[in-house]
Amino acid sequence: ARLGGDEFVVLMEQLKEERDALQLAERLRRCLAKPWRHDGEEVWLSMSMGVATATSQQEVLADELLRRADLTMYRVKEAGRDGVALYDQDADREVQRVVGMRQQLEQGLRHHRFQLDYQPQVELLDGRIVGAEALVRLLNAQGERLSPATFIPLAERTGLIVPVECWVIGQALECLANWQRQGLPWSLSVNISPQHLERGDLVEQLLREQQRSGADLRGLTVEITETVMLQAQAEAHERLLQLKAAGVRIALDDFGTGYSSLAWLSRLPVDAVKLDQTYVQQMAEDERCALLVRGFVRVFQEMGLQVVAEGIETEEQRQRLLEMGCHLGQGYLFGRPAPLNAAPW
Repeated sequence: ARLGGDEFVVLMEQLKEERDALQLAERLRRCLAKPWRHDGEEVWLSMSMGVATATSQQEVLADELLRRADLTMYRVKEAGRDGVALYDQDADREVQRVVGMRQQLEQGLRHHRFQLDYQPQVELLDGRIVGAEALVRLLNAQGERLSPATFIPLAERTGLIVPVECWVIGQALECLANWQRQGLPWSLSVNISPQHLERGDLVEQLLREQQRSGADLRGLTVEITETVMLQAQAEAHERLLQLKAAGVRIALDDFGTGYSSLAWLSRLPVDAVKLDQTYVQQMAEDERCALLVRGFVRVFQEMGLQVVAEGIETEEQRQRLLEMGCHLGQGYLFGRPAPLNAAPW
């Protein structure tokens, strides 16, 4: 039966084993793969198939059987098309988890369930606060916090990261404006995804929020990752220049976890580099890692870039970084991310 468009369904009754269905699917695929001629041209077709079965011991309603087959077909397409796969219950659970998380993201935006935590950035010499990084958090309907590791990657895959970051920017600039009115010399950092940077309205949005809040954008730092340049180099470079022209500082986040090209870094309009916490935490056990960090710090400073070390958890790490010439950092040693009405604020 043809369901619609290019989707067809084959119903087989009285199958003895799942492999009988898989064998039939392979025969259909090979049959359709044979070339044929149309208007003098030779044409090949491909077929992506998902197989779902039901037994007398495990009765499944028709709609559910179709859903399982359809889900499996789309997983074949995601894996490269032109293949056959059997329904996987574990994969289905993962899909349902993703769907549920997407619903929580959408509800979070509608019902204002996002919050910002702030982690202090300090002078390593004396622990004096010089700024903070704003980190977004999501609450579920019961008021429980969800780990950013569960919702940030999905928000990026679905495009919901853009409205989430729009909310973050608005809240962060209100906070920055309040600090500036109090005469506090703190800067504030926000993370921006590649998707948001590639859109043409990021700078305009920042300027709108600046007018609304009254914040001085020279106190704002936008943190980007190396993937920005991998995905859309020309567009990203232009957006970064626009941000710089508006007074915003640019920091390259998580340096060392991706491509880490110093040649690219020399062409990026960045003001600061944040050393990823994996380097900081491995320095004590791996002397080669310590040599890398020392070299990074020296090179960045010679390039006129500010260096911020992430993930500092021990006094030994703080002392080692100071000896290497790194003067700014953040980590649990100084304070965990927390709302402004909680410690360490």
